[in-house]
Amino acid sequence: MNKKELAQYKYHPEIGATILGKHANMENIARVVMQHHERLDGSGFPYHLKGGEISKAAQIIGIVDTYHNMVYKRPISDCVTSKYNHTTYSINKHLENTESRHISAINYLISKSKTLFDRSLVDIFISIAELDRKAINGQSIRKVHIHEIDEDMVIAKDYHTSFGLLIAGKGDTVTKAMKRAVKRFTENGELPYKILVYNNSLMNK
Repeated sequence: MNKKELAQYKYHPEIGATILGKHANMENIARVVMQHHERLDGSGFPYHLKGGEISKAAQIIGIVDTYHNMVYKRPISDCVTSKYNHTTYSINKHLENTESRHISAINYLISKSKTLFDRSLVDIFISIAELDRKAINGQSIRKVHIHEIDEDMVIAKDYHTSFGLLIAGKGDTVTKAMKRAVKRFTENGELPYKILVYNNSLMNK
């Protein structure tokens, strides 16, 4: 991003908080959205809050967001054009492909503990991340046509539109709202007609 784009990007927590703040009983969530890019040492944005000024929920989102960006975020063109040649394949390949990025992200979070991130929250996140990767080891996924997607299925890949909007995220459980969104964006040519889901789609029940 150039300087102008970066300045616009840094305004998005305030935009999100403003939208949420217009709805009753959303004040706490709006505050979390406002703070999710703040960091313990005051180097975050938009208000350069420090330490205890940042809510725990916002600190957690900051850790998860950083990890996700380092491990899974790819150029928009790659997100849109990537294809799978087989209807079913082992998730082991996914684990292998992301292992080095996973390790780098974990090491980064540890190195920035006590400066950017709360060390106790980082330790908890690392434990959960490691358990999650072990849990999905050996699982396989399959393609399901958008008209065959059912609630409680679990999405196995991030699905972005051509302009980078995340419609369905890996690990998300399908809801009525997600079904409608996926169908709408598919019909507009933004998403494929077949979506990857875990074979044991009811794994979270």
